[in-house]
Amino acid sequence: MIGGLTPHAAASALLEAMRAEGMRPRDPGAVAADLLRGKLVRFPCEGDNGPNGWAVLHCDGRPAGAFGSWKLGVQGRWCAGSGIAGTNRRDLAAIAARQAQERQDRETRHYETERQACRLWQASSPAGNHRYLVTKRLAEAAAGQGNPRRQIVVRRSGDDLLVAMRTVATSLCNLQRIGPDGRKRFLSGGRLHGAFWSAGRFAGAPIIAVGEGFATMAAVHVATGLPVAAAMTAGNLDVVVLALHGRCPEAQLILCADMDTGPQGNLGLEKANAAAAAVPNALVARPPLPAVWPEGKGHDFADTFKAPGGGDLIRRALGMKGNPHGS
Repeated sequence: MIGGLTPHAAASALLEAMRAEGMRPRDPGAVAADLLRGKLVRFPCEGDNGPNGWAVLHCDGRPAGAFGSWKLGVQGRWCAGSGIAGTNRRDLAAIAARQAQERQDRETRHYETERQACRLWQASSPAGNHRYLVTKRLAEAAAGQGNPRRQIVVRRSGDDLLVAMRTVATSLCNLQRIGPDGRKRFLSGGRLHGAFWSAGRFAGAPIIAVGEGFATMAAVHVATGLPVAAAMTAGNLDVVVLALHGRCPEAQLILCADMDTGPQGNLGLEKANAAAAAVPNALVARPPLPAVWPEGKGHDFADTFKAPGGGDLIRRALGMKGNPHGS
């Protein structure tokens, strides 16, 4: 028994959490058996023709898992002690009813925010020489200059830079607004879990690079030409990685880690390593330290990009030689 639950009980509890979110695997017994192997499982849900669902279960320490369906737009997590396992039928019914109402309320907020995001995006103007883009050396790529395969799409609303966010199942679900001073905020009530900013074409891509912030991954895209996704927060990395792997299972994922410092240690590298461990053949790349950099200060690929020869440094860090991908 691990963390108060046997592995079989943990698998059953994870399946219960899936059902509470509207995901019903067509063959739950087979899914449970595969989950016990500790690998990412892909499977069809009821009504699906293909394996659009995914789940993973870890039983070392406190049992925990994650699951989702890109077709249904569902993404969730479960951990032992969440209140699902070990309750009676009446309790389960009450929990299910409460979760259904919370899910409906959340989806209503998400829908309203999506409409707000669409209105703001449609009313926005070209990003131009927004101070944040200039600071990050991304203004030319945002203006459509240079190689068309290494351009980035962002817009402007007043003083704010607008960064469009989507999931593997939606085209636009939220916006990140970045002020001239670099202050960032999302639209209130919008979807964040599993949402990301992207550049480049995912379909058929042999490699997809994934990281935290918009500027970080825009820098990687401009330097390499690789399709990229920015999960926007370290805590969202694993969910985005699992969703992308489910959508593009043939692509190798490269996690572009932030190198953090502070009381929590190197959280960026830890999250990147954890996300990479959740999918087959994923790699972790570390940003080279710029030649002139304050001792003890964290850095990321956006900082590397601004340094002399930053594009070459990024390409080497991702194992690329010669011209950028897609040039």
